[in-house]
Amino acid sequence: HVMTVSTADVAKAGTDTDVIVKVFGEKGSSEPITISSNNGVRFMRAMTVNVPIELPDMGALTRIRAEVADRGNNWLFDKITLKNSDSGEEFIFANTEWIEKGGSVDVPVQSEDVNTDKVLYKISVQTSDLFACGTDANVSTILYGDSGDSGTLALKNSSTNTNKFERNNTDEFEFSLLSLGTIKRVRIWHDDSTISASWHLAKVTVVDTSSSQDFIFTCNKWLSSRKDDKNLSRDLMCDNLPEEVVEVKEGYEIIISVSNKKDAGTNHNIWVSLEGKSGSSDKFQLKNNAGRFFDKSTNDLFFFECADLGDITHLRVGLSPREGVDVGKDAIKQCHLHQVTVNRSPGGETEHVFVCNHWLSLPGTPGRKSYRKLAATSSQPVNPDHPARIRSAPAASSAATPSLTTYHVDVKTADKFAAGTDANIFVILYGNTGDSGKQALVGSGKNLFERNEMSSFDLEMADLGKIVKMRIEHDNSGLGASWCLDHVVVTNVTSGDKYTFPCNQWIDKKKGNKELFRVLWPEGRKVEGSELQGPDDRPILEE
Repeated sequence: HVMTVSTADVAKAGTDTDVIVKVFGEKGSSEPITISSNNGVRFMRAMTVNVPIELPDMGALTRIRAEVADRGNNWLFDKITLKNSDSGEEFIFANTEWIEKGGSVDVPVQSEDVNTDKVLYKISVQTSDLFACGTDANVSTILYGDSGDSGTLALKNSSTNTNKFERNNTDEFEFSLLSLGTIKRVRIWHDDSTISASWHLAKVTVVDTSSSQDFIFTCNKWLSSRKDDKNLSRDLMCDNLPEEVVEVKEGYEIIISVSNKKDAGTNHNIWVSLEGKSGSSDKFQLKNNAGRFFDKSTNDLFFFECADLGDITHLRVGLSPREGVDVGKDAIKQCHLHQVTVNRSPGGETEHVFVCNHWLSLPGTPGRKSYRKLAATSSQPVNPDHPARIRSAPAASSAATPSLTTYHVDVKTADKFAAGTDANIFVILYGNTGDSGKQALVGSGKNLFERNEMSSFDLEMADLGKIVKMRIEHDNSGLGASWCLDHVVVTNVTSGDKYTFPCNQWIDKKKGNKELFRVLWPEGRKVEGSELQGPDDRPILEE
């Protein structure tokens, strides 16, 4: 298609920032299409710009969504025309609404067959009646109907409460939108922007005032980076649809494999959208909370719920900025992705592999792609012993509270010149029932990790079963950060099981392998063919 964009001939109508366009048709919608100002495209007052774009087969086009990035000026366009280069068919979208920076407008196609009337939707959000379950974070939602979606709606001004999203309160919001038809799904999330951000949502109710029909979406889950599954976003399916239009919710398991190239990892987020024979998903943001994921040579597991897409044939994967992470001139703004593995969960028997082996860059990086569309390169039976699955698998549920176990950890610094360190040391223990998470080795009254000295610590945690490996690292702080580690001994105080992890290597940016961590295996255990791998020692990925 050729998209012709005409900016209005009024004062300050033009914008010099990125414009994002999403197109809707009778058979579905396109991915958001970013027209970057970095590529020389400018939407100046009274100017007309032609932009070639690719669109999937969506049948007759019904509406278009235009959005302005949140770092530029407001924008007013008169008209957008989409012309199919093959058939010559044209679709015209005339507009009179200003778009504020960071905002969007939906414009219907000029056609007698398309309803252009707007509908008032009332959204009621009920917070649960639990201790400390309210939130002060910024909450947003998207409504999904059989005629398209609403786009992102910021839930800012509650008509019922000055202080929004408090315990056992119901907040109401109103939005005037083009008709969405039957609303089948709601996505709701918050930005985790405050100390008291964790939120337990009871349910969402949406009322279409044109038909007086209400749509109920039960949640009863935490939206939190610290509780339950640590998910900040929930996709909720409608509880009260007529049986013939009930949309089945399907779970998908996604494994992101970063390659072993230099600087392959990233501190930013990765997003994925799936395409199947029965439809496509929206972007699923894989949040890199505290920079714990997407390191060089890692496999990280995520779960994704959406409508049933049928057999997955393609996916899109891209990089998006994580709040608080430097995106300046000299910052690392890319990630080298090896592959993505997808299967249904639970109960899936086949996993689909999408090989990438390309760099992903943040949007707006000159000359670089921010996302890739990948086709399935192979399918294979699901491997339950995949390192990412074992590391992320939840422990078996039990009515009783798991008992805590004390692990005694002895850390011996090597007998070499300047082998000691003043940096902070951390360990992760991996067992066949889970991992310890990152544990700081902290002591008092003694200078720790000195040359040829043993430093001892007691760590209390749930029983990990048989210890199969460990990761040890430091934060490179202090003047004498360079460290040569001789070995580590871990003892389960309850069972008496003891594990010795030889090292005799430098952990330093300038010595040895020039990394600030080491992954250690118990004495006598072979690394090759291990059934359990942690987040930073996957087998080297083939380029």
